[in-house]
Amino acid sequence: MHEPLADNLPASLLARAHQRGADVALRHKRLGLWQARSWAQLLAEVQSLATGLREAGFAAGDSLLIVSRPRPEALLASLAAQWLGGVAALLDPLMPDAEQLTLLRELQAGFVFAEGQEEVERVLASGHVPALLFYADGRGLADSGLPNYARLAAQLPDPALPVQAQSERPAFSFHRLDADGQVQQHGLSHAEVLGEGRRLVEQERLTAAEEALASRNFATSGQARYLLAPWLLAGFRMNFPESLATRDTDRRELGPVSYTHLTLPTKRIV
Repeated sequence: MHEPLADNLPASLLARAHQRGADVALRHKRLGLWQARSWAQLLAEVQSLATGLREAGFAAGDSLLIVSRPRPEALLASLAAQWLGGVAALLDPLMPDAEQLTLLRELQAGFVFAEGQEEVERVLASGHVPALLFYADGRGLADSGLPNYARLAAQLPDPALPVQAQSERPAFSFHRLDADGQVQQHGLSHAEVLGEGRRLVEQERLTAAEEALASRNFATSGQARYLLAPWLLAGFRMNFPESLATRDTDRRELGPVSYTHLTLPTKRIV
């Protein structure tokens, strides 16, 4: 008898960790070395983050604004916010500074994950101080007084904390300015993200044997549909380069592996 399909992203992570907990789910290159984490480790980290976010006042319906290039912390923080019934609001960190400052002022986000010093300074320059602003890369921020990602991830997880995400509720929101300088928002529900992911898994016949390289910005709906969801559904391994500047070198280091492209019908996710 088959288990019912998970109808939201955190529940998909939970199912994957129960099915293949010891398998490597994610690798990230840091200081020239590839570091691996299993599905069980990712689940524990997301649960710890969700516990930390809840203690900071994050609740169902809230948004966690993500200002970061592709890195595991941004991915797992998004899943933690969704675990609590919240939304991962994604900004493209490579958009022009003036546009990003305008969006930060308009959004008035209460909870923000910023990649490092540059992103933290941009958030603070907007004139709005979030209830929680935390970061991943601590270079230049040691004396800032702000909590870092590691502190939240070190929280003792509440094993009784249920997944509060709902299928038809938003999982992600994407924000930009239109030609008239007005804020435009586009949302994706858990059902939409997983539906597109299932179609790609079936079309490309993806399995846990695939590899993926997260070499593009996560602040796009395509990445949510065609990389994040298939990763959770098929259970393959996702690899993060050390930086966008090193992604081609890092891709070659992965060796003769099979990738699945986002749009082309070939086994290559980049």
